[in-house]
Amino acid sequence: MANGYMEITVGSRPSAQKSGRIKTHRLVAESYLGRYLKPKEVVHHINENNHDNKIENLIVFENEGYHQRYHQCTSGRDLGIVLYGPSCAKIKAERYKKLAEKTKRDMGIN
Repeated sequence: MANGYMEITVGSRPSAQKSGRIKTHRLVAESYLGRYLKPKEVVHHINENNHDNKIENLIVFENEGYHQRYHQCTSGRDLGIVLYGPSCAKIKAERYKKLAEKTKRDMGIN
């Protein structure tokens, strides 16, 4: 494990570190996309749990700039290019849906 991310040894691979290790979430994204990730591409965990490497929990951004824009999504900006993952509108809709469900539960409304 490095910096809170799970890693696996894969040997010689363009996207692996010199040690032959790769972060598991990057390997999962590569497998799903059917190609190696480019060095500047960023894989983000939607639920911010660095050990939850299911593809449904990952978004691949073209670069760190788009990744940062994701974090600004609630300010009304759109994401721009997302190689894999939900759009800004979908992320907002899911957040509001979860908030509404939690509010209903907290208030005892079914």
